[in-house]
Amino acid sequence: MDEESRGRLLAVGRVQTSHGVKGTIKVKSLSGEIEHLLRLKNVHLGSPGALSLFQVEHVRPAAGAVLLKLAGIDSPENAAEYRGQLIWVERSFASTLGKEEYYTADLEGCRLFQGSVLIGTVVAVPEGGGGDFLEVESAEGKRLIIPFSGHFVGRVDVTERRIELTEAYEQP
Repeated sequence: MDEESRGRLLAVGRVQTSHGVKGTIKVKSLSGEIEHLLRLKNVHLGSPGALSLFQVEHVRPAAGAVLLKLAGIDSPENAAEYRGQLIWVERSFASTLGKEEYYTADLEGCRLFQGSVLIGTVVAVPEGGGGDFLEVESAEGKRLIIPFSGHFVGRVDVTERRIELTEAYEQP
């Protein structure tokens, strides 16, 4: 995905399975909320660099997920081809952020500092059993995994593309 698309589009859900005989897909929200998914008019489906635009014909809630009927996906077999793929939308259709909440896409690429020392750049934000982590690549090319918690992470400024670690974090 190019930088312009990264700023414009956000992944909001993942296709779990097909549903029914008309090509409807079941989508699990990445944020855990579904209200914003019920307003969708158009979605991009696929992976970065290979996105296809679809018009939403119908959407309805279904047991902690949503069922989407997309134009051009008209059979269970066709819908099954999209299993595991991400649903990308314009930022205006993404879930509303609360205080100290961030889109993963906005954290990736941020520089990570401890005081005035540059530790590295956030390359991914993987989920773990206890919460999210910052995967950071140091200037030396080493990969570091840092829990994304208030104990280790202090100020986050996605506008400045800067994240500051607390003094509790000890460099390896």
